[in-house]
Amino acid sequence: MRELVEVGVAGPWEGLASVLAGGLLASPLLGMVALTVPFLADRPLGEDAVHRISRVVAGLHLLLALALAGLALALGPLTVDLGRWYGDAQYALELRLRLDGMTTAAALVVAVIGLVVLRFSERYLHREDGHLRFFATTLLALACLDLVALAHELPVLFIGWELLGLTSFLLIAFFHERDEAVARGLRAVFSYRTADLGLLSTLILLHAEHASDVLGGAPRESGLLATTVGLLLLSTAAGKAGLAPFSRWLARSTEGPTPSTALFYAGLSVHTAPWLLLRAWPLYGESTVARAALVALGLVSALSASAHARTRSDVKGAVVMAGCAQVGLIVAEIGLGLHALAGLHMVGNIGLRVWQLLRAPGVIQLHRRREALLAGTLPGPRAVPAWLWLWSSEGWFEPLVQGVVGLVTGAAGLLDRASRAAERLAIGGRDERGRP
Repeated sequence: MRELVEVGVAGPWEGLASVLAGGLLASPLLGMVALTVPFLADRPLGEDAVHRISRVVAGLHLLLALALAGLALALGPLTVDLGRWYGDAQYALELRLRLDGMTTAAALVVAVIGLVVLRFSERYLHREDGHLRFFATTLLALACLDLVALAHELPVLFIGWELLGLTSFLLIAFFHERDEAVARGLRAVFSYRTADLGLLSTLILLHAEHASDVLGGAPRESGLLATTVGLLLLSTAAGKAGLAPFSRWLARSTEGPTPSTALFYAGLSVHTAPWLLLRAWPLYGESTVARAALVALGLVSALSASAHARTRSDVKGAVVMAGCAQVGLIVAEIGLGLHALAGLHMVGNIGLRVWQLLRAPGVIQLHRRREALLAGTLPGPRAVPAWLWLWSSEGWFEPLVQGVVGLVTGAAGLLDRASRAAERLAIGGRDERGRP
């Protein structure tokens, strides 16, 4: 098939790719419409109907993602044009998607995690007020994630990025009868919009400089433009992922249902931040300053979030902040140019955090099972698979942080004792109370 592409006879295959890519974006949107139209007509669907629609949509979504991944593997990289969104004499916004190994793998991860979360939510949100609203919002979020994953140009990614932020607010404030939930949702929106100024400024700057906004490929910009773009995109990524100095909103994002926390703040949404930096590499990859900033901010955020996770009293918050620490490491890996490692690290971290959060509601039951196990009445509980634990780097990063914290604490203790001994010598061998 690669030979057909080279001689220009792959038109039918490119047409098939357009149909599959359009179907991938449209299927969650159509599912959302199927759920919301009866509600607007004052005939809301029952839970069973909502579940059937979500299963069909999630299954079709996964099949389309698999087909796109296979097509990209067989044909090689393709650019799909789904039409013009806007155009005039000076500017045109085309909906172009990039289908290659990396982007279709990302879409496949979105489809798998989306299917798992939707299936889990059927029981978790049984007879919950807003049940239909949750499924409709989650399907919209999946379409936005697909757009971010497959976007060929920065303006298209920006559209998905902003709509994803809206769905994030709707799910944090899902229990809107609680004032705290609404306040935390508004805090997240404020952090998003503040950080998104970096992405908007990047689009304006590239347009003013007549520079290309195509994503993916080798670095092509240099000098002050590359440095400025890199720093602006880093600020946007920090806001989306809850890296320093935007970590406060992420620590409070667990107010929504556990499935949405798994989908957004432990799984897919926070990882759109390193995904943006990875895809936009051609725009700033030649800037040493921008790459150094990625490494520095990533490492600082990793240590800060890891320490924060250790002080959380709730399981969901601890898992979210531990995942944020790994996102910081991923950003540092991107700054070092280790893109393949960063991609694998993202997949591992997403899998581990979703696993942990979806099992979080059963923590008390798990401890009871362990007590029963000690009494010899039950088999042992299932643990996180060792390969998934190591793949996410949790298996080696947390012991490393613990060692660093121990060294710092020990050094601080030694310095404190040394300063007290020096003070005693200065006052004739007596302490601050005058005792020998």
